[in-house]
Amino acid sequence: MAEGDSNYQVGYGKPPKQNQFAKGRSGNPTGRRKGRKNLSTLLEEASREKVTVSRNGRKVRMTKVEASLHQLVNKATGGDLKAIRELLFWSKTLNEAVQELPTASFDENDKLVAASILKRLRESGFEETSSEGTAGGQQEENEKK
Repeated sequence: MAEGDSNYQVGYGKPPKQNQFAKGRSGNPTGRRKGRKNLSTLLEEASREKVTVSRNGRKVRMTKVEASLHQLVNKATGGDLKAIRELLFWSKTLNEAVQELPTASFDENDKLVAASILKRLRESGFEETSSEGTAGGQQEENEKK
C-alpha cells in the first residue's frame, strides 16, 4: 500500500481497496439485458391486442381495453353496484384530468414567429396544404402517376 493508504479504515461502506471498483470501470459491465420490457410496456401491449367480440349478433374486432369498457358499462346498466361505482369513479377521474390539462396560450410573440415561418415558406415556393392534407404540388404529381 502507498503511504496515504495506511490510514484507510475498512468498515461499513468502506470496502478493502482491492475489492473496490476500479476507476473508469462500471459496476454493472453487462448492463440491462436488451429487449426486457417493464410492466407498463407489457400492460400497454396486452391492452392493445385485438379480440373478436359479438355485439348485437355481429362479430366486431376491438382492443381488449375497449371490450373491457363495454363490459363495465353493460354491467353498470344491468344494475351491478360495483360496476356502477367503478364507472362513476373512472368518469369523475377522467373528467378531472381533462379539466386539469393546460390550455395552449398563443401570445403575440408566438403569432409573430408563426407569421415569419409562413412568410419564409411561401418565399421558398412551398404551397399551403389543401383540405385533403396534401401539398398543392404533391397532389398534382400523384394524379399524373
